[in-house]
Amino acid sequence: MINDAENGDAKQNCVMKIVEVNQTPHLCTFADRDIAIGEELRYDYGVPTLPWRKKCTEQKMGNPMTTRSTDR
Repeated sequence: MINDAENGDAKQNCVMKIVEVNQTPHLCTFADRDIAIGEELRYDYGVPTLPWRKKCTEQKMGNPMTTRSTDR
């Protein structure tokens, strides 16, 4: 499995390219830096509106609907 990482994310370590073999296109994953043993493979899926990206952005921005208050 390969996980999502936004373009420019430090966790991104792969790129996806189309490679044609005998006139048949294949999606191929290539490392764009050294990848440590056990490290997740991550590349930008290319879809900025993915639901988990929205959730992460809201948490970074401190959206009160997605973050918990520690004040009681």
